Amino acid sequence: MTRSVYTSGTTARPKGCLHTFNTYLAGARALGKAFAYTENDVQFGPSPITHTTGLVTSVLLPLLHGGATHVMPDWDPVRGLAEIARYRCSVAVTATTFLQMALDTYDPDHHDASSLRVWVCAGAPIPASVVERARILLPNTKILSLYGRSENLTTTTCTVDDDPQRALTSDGAALPFSQVKIVDEVGAPVPVGTEGDIAYQGPSHMLGYLNRPDETAALYTPDGFSCSGDLGVMDADGYVRVTGRTKDIIIRGGMNISVREIEDLLAAHPAIRTVAVVGMPDDRLGERACCYAVPVDPANPPTLPGLTEYLRSRGIAVQKSPEHLELLEAMPMTATGKIQKHVLRQDIVQKAGRRADVPTRA
Repeated sequence: MTRSVYTSGTTARPKGCLHTFNTYLAGARALGKAFAYTENDVQFGPSPITHTTGLVTSVLLPLLHGGATHVMPDWDPVRGLAEIARYRCSVAVTATTFLQMALDTYDPDHHDASSLRVWVCAGAPIPASVVERARILLPNTKILSLYGRSENLTTTTCTVDDDPQRALTSDGAALPFSQVKIVDEVGAPVPVGTEGDIAYQGPSHMLGYLNRPDETAALYTPDGFSCSGDLGVMDADGYVRVTGRTKDIIIRGGMNISVREIEDLLAAHPAIRTVAVVGMPDDRLGERACCYAVPVDPANPPTLPGLTEYLRSRGIAVQKSPEHLELLEAMPMTATGKIQKHVLRQDIVQKAGRRADVPTRA
């Protein structure tokens, strides 16, 4: 039996990933061990079960272990916290955005999250500031980070047995029976600590993209590892830190700007609720960094000079700081809680096209 699950479409048009029951089963079994899953667990599932995250964690994971599951049709942090308390949910696997919104809403005098033993952030890199905040507000909950893709479900993850600091410094390691390595542009392994493409080989990989044989073939290195298009660094213990996507590197006048580095720092800014940084076309420099931000208080939003000074105080060179700021009421999101960066890129390209010199916004 095969099933096609579509990529989330955060960077381009979604592609169908053709999986079998065995590829999904392999992924769910491995995660069960990583999270120490038992029949006593109640899964909290705000991610749609038509997508990889929801299907594996909200359906297969509790089904395999005899646990229970609670699925939300639409994510709402107020309702989510109420239902976690009502159904005594113990494990949550969501996009990082969902945890951030839950933390923004959580009031220990009104909400009971004592049943939660594990909250796993998947789908997008989790800033260290989010992990630290969650540990303060949810002291009985282990915050884990997971890096996966629709093509192979879970690539790396932190487990309940890992040092808690791993979630601050990494996105986990490969699961049993799987291998992960960092490769260069021709598929050759790079030295430990060197940035490159995160490549996977293991039992949860798809058969291929639906009706796209050329794109399927282009995924693989000469020795059969599937390249992700995501950049990362592996340490000597095999733990990987996702540093961004290949398309998330902004090249400003020949200087590479790591989007992940800037976003992680701005995620901790007290005036910013949600942030995303994308490349903005520029006739002279090729690209400049554009920051899209949802302010905590719309009446007192962050300013571009303020963000520049904030980043400078944290060691970021001025030329790497965003040179344009767009304020939004809400980020464009997929149903699984990932920011649709391709929408933001299209937006700033259109705005740059209408104005020869895109002015900064203070």
